[in-house]
Amino acid sequence: MWGQEDYFVVPDSAVTCQGFTYNSRDYSIYMVLQSRAMVQGSLVTTQRRVFNPTTNTFQTRYELHLASWGPRGPGVMTLGSREHGDISAPPAPGWLFGRFTQAADGAVVVKRALGYTPTNPPYKVTLAAPFAIKRRTDVSVTPTRVSGRRLALTIRADRNASFQNGVAPTYRRQVVIPTTPADHAVIKRGSKVLRRVVLSPYGSAKVVIPDIRGANKYSVTMVATNDNFAGIARFAR
Repeated sequence: MWGQEDYFVVPDSAVTCQGFTYNSRDYSIYMVLQSRAMVQGSLVTTQRRVFNPTTNTFQTRYELHLASWGPRGPGVMTLGSREHGDISAPPAPGWLFGRFTQAADGAVVVKRALGYTPTNPPYKVTLAAPFAIKRRTDVSVTPTRVSGRRLALTIRADRNASFQNGVAPTYRRQVVIPTTPADHAVIKRGSKVLRRVVLSPYGSAKVVIPDIRGANKYSVTMVATNDNFAGIARFAR
């Protein structure tokens, strides 16, 4: 789930240890994760003070935290992806998204109270399964009847992220990736695909489609990706 200031909490059940069940209160973990970039994230054990309104007190919560940098620390991750180009700056809030897997090395867990000692060796730990962090996709459509049996559609879509699409920086957010087939708007009448529309970098398009006699149900869809949930807008004419 999303957390404030790019703080993601991962359930303890996401990792599996040999010979015991992991929990963040008794053990500390450090795991390097791979996504679209090398060492894009790390899974670490953290603790924080959380206010309990029922008891009116603060409690210490131990949990797995998905951090937005690798073992070399923030500010050194190079993110060479189709979305952002080459970035060599600290990841901004919200940059952690996509499908994550465990790196080949850099995964250890030790008992929290003892730390690293000869009598407290690190244990092998593995990610139980790959996981994904996804954003919402918003799609809206305004249909207008034109001459004959035709409909003019004004489409707006937003992947809820800011991308660099080869357009000079503007005050407007670039919200989709026009060169990516997944970021095309798919127009259907019922289950029949009528058109796949390439949106502008700002997520907009205008298109005219044929209508047929009788009441018809239409949909405009942006499909799901590793980064985004599917978005859909429906109307009847």
